[in-house]
Amino acid sequence: MKKIKERISKLSAPIPVLCYTAAVCIALLIGLFNFSYDFIGRMTGSIRMVPLNAQDFELVNIIVQENGELLSESDDPQLVMNLPPTRVRRIAMKVTYDRSPYERCVYYTKTEGAPFNALVRVWPTDLEDSKTALYDLPIGAKGIRIDPGSLKALHMNVESIVLNPPRPVWTYFVPNGGGLFYLAVLPGLAASVIRWMIECKRHYFHR
Repeated sequence: MKKIKERISKLSAPIPVLCYTAAVCIALLIGLFNFSYDFIGRMTGSIRMVPLNAQDFELVNIIVQENGELLSESDDPQLVMNLPPTRVRRIAMKVTYDRSPYERCVYYTKTEGAPFNALVRVWPTDLEDSKTALYDLPIGAKGIRIDPGSLKALHMNVESIVLNPPRPVWTYFVPNGGGLFYLAVLPGLAASVIRWMIECKRHYFHR
């Protein structure tokens, strides 16, 4: 313990280093927990890969064309499924559009029958094929609502929708864009607060 303290004291900026180290460790533990949860779920069958069609959802503000394409009737097309056939942890949706679809997301609820909320949703990660979007959901998601676009008269050719597609292990431990932002900013803010508290203690209690 004494050697650890000596090493820390030799660092040029010990507080930020400790904060960022703690943040990385916490992120790794969260990734390990999520991987373990999904692994157990797949082994027990509570989390299964389920391929679906657009018609398996309740279509809201969407018309099915004769050629099978979907056409949005408003700027808020929705594919709703209140009772998915499995626990949902990831959604892969492969779709082509006649133009840029603008905003896409997946709303979810953690209580069966609860209304969807604009504050409770996830954003897509687009794959290199420019067609497939991945949506990662937190543990406990019940109902889901896919908003494939945010434009009226948007033509959508949905090639596939897969619940819980295969997921590489490394993706559990690599944060997405939002996660990287928090990992970069929050430890720095925490270090600033800790430093401020130390200076306050020195100023008011060690005169």
